[in-house]
Amino acid sequence: MFKLPQLRYAVLFLCIWLVANLVANQLLNRQERSRLEAKYALRPGILSEFSEHELRIDRPKCHEALIRYRLFTPHDSTAQTAFPLVICLHGVGERGSDNAQQLNWLPSVLAETGRQRDFPCFILAPQCPSNFDWTRYRKSCLDDDEQSSEANDLLLCLLRDVLKDARVDASRVYLVGFSMGSFGAWELAADFPDMFAAVVPIAGGGRTNLAASLVNVPIWTVHGDNDETCPVQQTRDIVDALKAAGAVPRYSELCGIGHDAWKPAFRNSDELLQWMFQQRKSGRFLAAGSQSGM
Repeated sequence: MFKLPQLRYAVLFLCIWLVANLVANQLLNRQERSRLEAKYALRPGILSEFSEHELRIDRPKCHEALIRYRLFTPHDSTAQTAFPLVICLHGVGERGSDNAQQLNWLPSVLAETGRQRDFPCFILAPQCPSNFDWTRYRKSCLDDDEQSSEANDLLLCLLRDVLKDARVDASRVYLVGFSMGSFGAWELAADFPDMFAAVVPIAGGGRTNLAASLVNVPIWTVHGDNDETCPVQQTRDIVDALKAAGAVPRYSELCGIGHDAWKPAFRNSDELLQWMFQQRKSGRFLAAGSQSGM
């Protein structure tokens, strides 16, 4: 049996040990965040701005599905209001399992103080594992004889999990994709056209047979005419197919711009963001017209 003084010393030692471990873990986490930010040329401190998560989904007929993601919460989210949600699907270069490098494009821009002042929003940035693209990753747990369905879609499961937060405005969910993420955005929007208030595919086309499913979805797509990674003709083709189906997409073809079309689209102007944040699922396509100089 411990005597009273011994018990006090034991409790004191335990408290000191717990505090020391907490401080050490915080320092290690901070060092790891700084290492990743330096490795991927991320804005210093950005990994502290986005909370780190993963979602595991058990499948009865196949393996366990896992999706890692980062989530940015608006600074004034305690206010009695709901905020839009922007889903950012990254390109090939940001694939992996570190749950960090996918922030090195639009998520970083949208989280900046000035942009959050003008366009406060939640930012959802999932990471696609290596050796997958977004379409194959979404359907990676399907059996060979199954078709894509809501119950089997990884990104849809993630979106519904995030939408459980009452602070997220379900009528203002915006889907943005770059390069590989653009192809993924076209596919996801066509599979679930009622989910998104607006879709912005950048520097990547979609299959023309998706057009019929996208007729009523507000779309603004952007592509550089000097893109040697994803030929601009891919976007021209899906835009033509959309028009033929009766849609009124907006299309900005940027003269002299290569594959990084997202930079002039979002860094040099707020026009696209202003249009996107005006869209609501219950409203009409507010900005009709098929061409914009941006």
